[in-house]
Amino acid sequence: MKLFGSLVLFISVYQTICVSALPRSPLSSGHFQRVKRQAVLNKIPLESDNRMTYYGNVSIGTSLDGSHQTFKILFDTGTGAFWVLSSKCADPICEQKTHNRYYNYRSITTKIPGIKSIDNEVHVRGEWAAGFWTMDDVFVGDVTLKQILFLEAREVSENYKKEVFDGVMGFGYDPQKASDSFINRLCEFSNDKKVSFYLERNKSPVERHGKGEVALCGEDRAKFEGNPRYIPVDDGWFWRIKVETVLWYGDQNSYVKERRENTKALFVTAEPYIAGPEGLVRTIFADTKSEYDEATGLRKVDCEKIHELSGFTFRIGGIDYPLWAPDFVIEPLDAKKDPKACILGIKILPKNDVSDWVFGSVFIRKYYTIFDAKNKQIGLAKSIQKIIVVP
Repeated sequence: MKLFGSLVLFISVYQTICVSALPRSPLSSGHFQRVKRQAVLNKIPLESDNRMTYYGNVSIGTSLDGSHQTFKILFDTGTGAFWVLSSKCADPICEQKTHNRYYNYRSITTKIPGIKSIDNEVHVRGEWAAGFWTMDDVFVGDVTLKQILFLEAREVSENYKKEVFDGVMGFGYDPQKASDSFINRLCEFSNDKKVSFYLERNKSPVERHGKGEVALCGEDRAKFEGNPRYIPVDDGWFWRIKVETVLWYGDQNSYVKERRENTKALFVTAEPYIAGPEGLVRTIFADTKSEYDEATGLRKVDCEKIHELSGFTFRIGGIDYPLWAPDFVIEPLDAKKDPKACILGIKILPKNDVSDWVFGSVFIRKYYTIFDAKNKQIGLAKSIQKIIVVP
């Protein structure tokens, strides 16, 4: 894992599994100017593709006519990095009409900082982007951030063509350096230094695009039931918490087939699935009768047999958070071509010294998740889902 000089450290937990504290960031030394906003809840709509990746709009720069350049951005709690595709990207992938690119010469507020001491690569979700550093104004919902340093990507990895988003904004957080995080800067004028995620279920097995919301500087109480339960971040790691007990039930009679005690889980909003220890996950593969699909690299289960499958219980902070088959079985990638081929939203996490589990979109769809940087904790509450997936 690379250390981006004085910028940030990105953790690709579910690929390379390497975590360290964030170094001092240019965001806190002049590159992040004052945020112009009111202390009110700022809600950013999200959309998803059929791969369970949720993204929202962020704008950069200002042209002579006052307009901004807008991008589909992945908000990722597993990184502190911020990058977008550049107009100077020569990779054929960048020519795809589905992607927007940043044209720095069209913005009257752009600056090229001439930084040479910072590595010019960013890694996220097993993909990489390489380019050069630029500064410009960034617009996130109702918030304006002045002269933000970000990477203009000129090259991207081959697998990037599978992604819908144009870049990544990291909500990664080091409790030792709260002032360095995007969360703190976006919520400068609010007492709540939070970002909260609500991920909606798809409308039906044939509906490929779900919705969602990121709430900045608080939580949207219309999106969850009751009051959130808060769990302290463990040991100062990026959004990692302790999980006292994990139970996997062998069948619908709810007898416990597998049990794990005293584990740790990292919340990574860029991760579509739940990733767990190999032994337990292979048991789940067998119990769900899932089959590996070489074309997609995913595991498929019969949509018509979801009701026969079992589920988990995660005990966190003394509270049980169950996940049943309809929660972790995802709608078909191509409902018209193969309507019975649902996706198992569980995968193996490579053995590491950081975390036993990674909780991604599958978990966050079920439980509204609040990342509270000020109080170094994560809040969980059952999401209100107006539309239920019917296999």
